[in-house]
Amino acid sequence: MSAKTPAPVHTGLGYIPDEYDGRDRVYKYGGSKTPEQLTSADIRSQYKDWPILHQGHTNSCVAHAAASVLQFLVYTNRVSHSNSVPWEFSRLFIYYNARAIGWMAWKNKTEWPDMVQDKGTKTRYALKSLSQLGAASQDAYPWRVQADTVLHVNERPTDEAYSDAEMLHAVEYFRLDPDHTLEAEKNFSPKQKDDVGELTLLRVKQCLDEGYPVIFGFSYYWPKFTTTPAGAGDDGFNTIKDLQGVHEAPPRDAHGWAKYGAHAVIAVAFDDAKKRILCKNSWGANNPFFWMSYTWILDFEATDDFWTVRGLSGGPPSSRLRLPRPQTVNIHDPSYKLTTLPWTTTMSISPSATIAAFSRDSETAEFYLTNSTGQLTSGSYSSSSGWQQGGIIGDQHTSTGPVSILKLGTHNIAAFFKSADLVIQSMRSWPPEPLTQAGGASVHGGLTALSRFPGHEEVFWVAPDGSIQAKYRYLHDTHEWKAYEFAPKGHAHVESCLASAASADGKEMFVWWVTPDGHPAGMRWADDGTGVWWKRLKGDFETYDAVTNGRIAMVVKGNECLVYWFGTVGEISKAVCSGGKMSDGEVGKLNRKC
Repeated sequence: MSAKTPAPVHTGLGYIPDEYDGRDRVYKYGGSKTPEQLTSADIRSQYKDWPILHQGHTNSCVAHAAASVLQFLVYTNRVSHSNSVPWEFSRLFIYYNARAIGWMAWKNKTEWPDMVQDKGTKTRYALKSLSQLGAASQDAYPWRVQADTVLHVNERPTDEAYSDAEMLHAVEYFRLDPDHTLEAEKNFSPKQKDDVGELTLLRVKQCLDEGYPVIFGFSYYWPKFTTTPAGAGDDGFNTIKDLQGVHEAPPRDAHGWAKYGAHAVIAVAFDDAKKRILCKNSWGANNPFFWMSYTWILDFEATDDFWTVRGLSGGPPSSRLRLPRPQTVNIHDPSYKLTTLPWTTTMSISPSATIAAFSRDSETAEFYLTNSTGQLTSGSYSSSSGWQQGGIIGDQHTSTGPVSILKLGTHNIAAFFKSADLVIQSMRSWPPEPLTQAGGASVHGGLTALSRFPGHEEVFWVAPDGSIQAKYRYLHDTHEWKAYEFAPKGHAHVESCLASAASADGKEMFVWWVTPDGHPAGMRWADDGTGVWWKRLKGDFETYDAVTNGRIAMVVKGNECLVYWFGTVGEISKAVCSGGKMSDGEVGKLNRKC
């Protein structure tokens, strides 16, 4: 196969074969059994609740196999972790790093790629990432599925995820089939290839006998995964269709890649009596395991890349691989200048964290955000002094992420945020004023505030039951906050961000959010003579997907309301409301990130 021609994409698979590298460490059996004594082994008994993973429509089978093996090794105390409680490791973290390492190797680069694509990876790169970068927990960098789409599959993990990954102690990895080289594939006789297959099968048995799983890849010989139904003694698991013929190579494309794709799985058991191994899959509970005849492993052309992972004594490596994030950003408008503000690099990574910005006057812009310790941090920009760091407001855990600012006058602003006890807070000066009881806001839900005219304040937030609650007051009146339910229970996703704006003349207000099933939704306030002030907006935009915890932004421009949101595959979509009616011709995807 061509080293410079990318492998074709086959959704739901993702294994890219790799030939032996002279630097690979070779597996050696540490047991005492002779080949004849290796009759059966099943490592599943060591981890009865070993989670079944599902890669969905991604090409991340290698990362799933690596994450599953790592969890097994931590659970069985073969790999150490600074957190003694085993958990599910982040497949997205491993998948991104494997592709990034592969890209750097292919391009002979030493910095992170600007972007990776969901086109699979090689097993060596995934295992190298575990050794060099560790593995973050699922909590630190979660696998999120919405509308049958895996979110953020091509995004670089957060710095916090890399810090979390450093708690994994050192691992090393060994190859079971070092004899499977490109030269051997081209030049070995059928007898020599048979010998390689026999030796590889023996090593798989030996590794399982030692209690360790084996990652390996196999090529598809047919357009789809083909199995025979489970029978007596099969534990309810199907058997992949046996190979026909000896040394029959899988169908290949013009560049030498398997025409129908290739898949990475984990060998977890073998049964010499029935000449088969049991493979752990990454296709969810409906296809958790399947049997594979020994003939697949004995066939030189069908399987390769057999690996085992082992733990090293001692703590985490003293030096993990650290590569800086790319510093270039693709900004198409040359009038914009990218500036890195050092004091903002510790911004909160809460899913609902936002940046609130406003213009103090014609010369000064300000912004507020929540930092990683839960304090409100501010900054400003003016044409005369440039960017300036502002003050830090409150103690640690003052805010959990979302911030909204109302400019009520040149020297009069109101800030709204959510405190650690899930109380919506209003602040003109310290200390803030609580607007809800403890627990009144969703943990990761958003908040937003608007003002129709000087003296009017109105704030909206997502409640734990998926409703949207609101409070408003008129400062020229009693200053008393009045509460109402903006949207009933279950109307918003509990992690939905919110966006709001009012028209310049104060005659219209808009609030937008994301529904539990992942679609944008909006309400418009106006006096149209019907006596119903808030009305749900309807239009084609409701059929578009939106990331349930993705950001929403909106602006009222003249007599139009423009709203923007993130779609599930990284695109930004837009909708326009004019005169209370949605312009379906203005609904569309502005760009595609990945």
